[in-house]
Amino acid sequence: MEARRRSWLWPILQIGGAAAALALLVWNFRHLELSATFSALAGVGPAVGWILVPIGVALLIDSVAWQSIFGALERRIPLMALYGIRLSSEAVLLSLSGGVVVSEGVGPVLLQRWGVPVAESVATVAVRKLLLVVSQTLYIGLGVALGFAFLKDTSTAVLGGPGLEWLMVAAVVILALASGAIMIGLLKGAPGSRLYTLLARIPSRRLGSWLIKHRDPFSALDQHFAIALGLKWTQLLGPTTLLLGAWIVETLETWLILRLLGVELSFIQVWAFEPALSLLRHLVFFVPAGLGFQDVGYVTFLKAAGVEDALGRGSAFVVLKRAKELFWAVLGLGLLALLGRRGKEVRA
Repeated sequence: MEARRRSWLWPILQIGGAAAALALLVWNFRHLELSATFSALAGVGPAVGWILVPIGVALLIDSVAWQSIFGALERRIPLMALYGIRLSSEAVLLSLSGGVVVSEGVGPVLLQRWGVPVAESVATVAVRKLLLVVSQTLYIGLGVALGFAFLKDTSTAVLGGPGLEWLMVAAVVILALASGAIMIGLLKGAPGSRLYTLLARIPSRRLGSWLIKHRDPFSALDQHFAIALGLKWTQLLGPTTLLLGAWIVETLETWLILRLLGVELSFIQVWAFEPALSLLRHLVFFVPAGLGFQDVGYVTFLKAAGVEDALGRGSAFVVLKRAKELFWAVLGLGLLALLGRRGKEVRA
C-alpha cells in the first residue's frame, strides 16, 4: 500500500506543479499587451546572439573545475570530453521534471567511454556537488552583502512586507549548514556499503539477486570515496573558486539580457535578486527548469525595482531566456545521443 502511494506521489507533484506554473503565468501576464513584448524584442537586434554565450562559458568553467578534481585524483580526462558531458547533463536538467537527479547519472555512464570506472566518476560527482553547494553559499552570501539595501528596498513589493534581505541571509545560513551536513555524511565513509545495506532491506527477490551479483562495485565506490575525500583543502580551493565564477556568470547572463532590453539595473542589483530566483528554481525541481515560477519571479523583481514597462520588458526577458535554454537543451540532447549511443543505460 505504501509503495502504491509513493508511485502516485511523483505524478501528482508534477501535474500539480505544472498547473500551478500555468496559473501563475496566466495571472501574472493577464494585462500584457503583446505589442510591448514585440517592441522590446525588436530593439535587441543582432546583439541577441550574445545571449547564448554566458551559459556556454559557465559550463566550460564548470568542466575545468571537474577536470581539476579528476586531476587531483591523478586521472587525466580531456577537457572537451567533460565539456560535452556537462552540456548533455545540463540539457537533461533543463528538459526533464526532476532533471536535477537524472542529470547527475549522465556523467558516470558516459565517462566509461574514457575508461573511468563508474565508482570513481560517482565519487568525483559527489565532491563536485559538495563544492557546488559551498560555492553557491559564497555566491549568495556575496550577493546579499553587496545588494542588502536593494533587497530591503524591494522587499515590500516582492513579499508584501519587510524581511526579504533577512530571508536571504537565512538561506545562506541554511546552505552553509547543508554543506556541513553533506561533508559530515561523506566523511562517515563507506557510502557504498551503507547504500548496499539500505537496498538489501527492500523486499524484492529480483533486487536481492542483483545485489548478490554486484557487490564489488559498492565496495569499489567506498574505495574511491575514501581517496576523493582524502584530498587536501588546497586541492579543492581551485575548483571551488572556479564554480563560484560559474555562478557569477549566471548573474552576468541575466544582467546582459536586461541591458539588451534597455533595463538599466546595475550588476550588483541583479546579483542581489538572481540568487533568490536560482534557489526558487531548485525548490520547484518538479517543474522543468522552474518554468513559470522563476519567470514570474523575474517580472516581480523588475516591477519592485521600478523598471519602466516591467511587464512588457519582463515578458521579453522571459522569451529570450527560455529561447536560450531551448537552444542549449536541443544542442545538449543531440550531443547526448551522439556521445552516448547507450540509451538504455542512460535511462537506467
